[in-house]
Amino acid sequence: MELICEKYKEKMKAEDAKCLHPKEYCKFRTSCIITFIEKDKEKEKAGKKEKNSDREDIDDPAKVRKAFNVP
Repeated sequence: MELICEKYKEKMKAEDAKCLHPKEYCKFRTSCIITFIEKDKEKEKAGKKEKNSDREDIDDPAKVRKAFNVP
């Protein structure tokens, strides 16, 4: 799917969705599909990092023993 920036009329693929002018004022930003997709991807990445870090704690026997107060 091809997306179009309403302000600058720039085209980009949905896979590459990223605001090219994030620090500039844009009256379309609150309803911008490009910004929405970009933030959604950031949330997914953050969620994956959290899941991976939780899993590392479970794989470390010393941390598990300490968490359950087992010598």
